[in-house]
Amino acid sequence: MTSKIFIITLLIITSAKTIFSQAKDCSALKFENEKIKQENEYLKKTLNILQPVKSLVQNEVELKIAKIEGSIKDQTVTILLYITNHKANDYFQFGKVKAIDIQGKEYVRDQINFGSSLARNKLFTDTPLEVKIKFSKVLPTTKIFKLLYIESYKIGVFDSGNFEYRDLEINWK
Repeated sequence: MTSKIFIITLLIITSAKTIFSQAKDCSALKFENEKIKQENEYLKKTLNILQPVKSLVQNEVELKIAKIEGSIKDQTVTILLYITNHKANDYFQFGKVKAIDIQGKEYVRDQINFGSSLARNKLFTDTPLEVKIKFSKVLPTTKIFKLLYIESYKIGVFDSGNFEYRDLEINWK
């Protein structure tokens, strides 16, 4: 009889200890889990940004369009792209940049931000550089650029060339 009471008492003490020990760590684990979820969301967004809408390679220079966004309020379209040089380090310069919509209306670029410079910047081997091209006076009824034409000048190791993207959907905000 005493052994039965001893076993029952031992089970009650052991189960109570297990229950209370789990309750202490639960809030810390929830906090750490939430922190990891936020980090994962950030990494997912970063990967989505780097996913190109369209990509072209010419003369060992790669242009990846990451985003095409229109501002309803300002009536502008900004194209975010990344340029990567697969040659030796040298300067690269943009020439004409224009877009044509489905109705045949032509838009000439209003502004180019080529990294920290305007239309010309140094490209380092296999290092992407952000480029923003802005077109103004684009109405929100323009849903697609039928053609985006980007011209580059011959400088140093780079040959002159043209990049043509077709059927680019504009995301208006």
